Amino acid sequence: MGCQSGAKVSRYERFSRQPNLETILACEVVFGAPVRDLLAGTFQKVEDSTLERARLLAEKLSTQEPGRITDRKTGGFEGDGWHARSRVRQHTMKQVHSHYFRILAIDPCTRGFGFALLEGSKNLIDWGVQEVAGDKNTQCLKRIGDLIEQYAPDIIVVENYAGKSSSRCRRVEELIENSRTLASATNTESHSFSRSEVRQAFSQFDAFTKHQIAMVIGSQFPELASRVPPFRKCWMPEDYRISILDAVALGLTFFHFDNSQEQAA
Repeated sequence: MGCQSGAKVSRYERFSRQPNLETILACEVVFGAPVRDLLAGTFQKVEDSTLERARLLAEKLSTQEPGRITDRKTGGFEGDGWHARSRVRQHTMKQVHSHYFRILAIDPCTRGFGFALLEGSKNLIDWGVQEVAGDKNTQCLKRIGDLIEQYAPDIIVVENYAGKSSSRCRRVEELIENSRTLASATNTESHSFSRSEVRQAFSQFDAFTKHQIAMVIGSQFPELASRVPPFRKCWMPEDYRISILDAVALGLTFFHFDNSQEQAA
């Protein structure tokens, strides 16, 4: 790929550096996948903005006298042609992009929040625990906003604290709600799942407790194996690292139910 060290490739993987055109094409050769799949999140945003500009252009030109130049500019994006392309785009999104959504999952904890960024159910891009002090919710929302700006996720996933198995304190409930409000303000879709739904998603692995689910995640993503804490006895405080694994679990739960809906359709 023309890189002198693996550090540059790592920055590409974490989206902290934008690859140039030659590097993008090299990735297509190496991985044997089209660019629109490798950079599905970016492709979707470019596609959305391009089609929106085309729609606005079609509306503007529809008020002008018809002619050869006007027809060339609209390029089939007006009338039935526009709607036909929209239907094709929706079908393509359902068939291709649903498996490549970039998910930012957030799991609040006493130190701040754990997060996980996944692009598809098998590609873990970034993860960690954001520790804050002082006004925790204000600081957490700022950090979450920074992550949204840095990674431009398609969807934010959080816990549904209204579930019967949830025991979140009021501060965390407010943080979760404000996180969804922040997602809406940045035109980012958000979803929430209860602990029961997470257990349902992992029941295929006979994993029902937090520790069992964490063990499954550690086996699926070897890079997280060292973050799986030992089994917690009832008198032991919860290891802060579990928030990373809980965030990954939320992201994988989204893909589980998303795939189930597609199979049922």
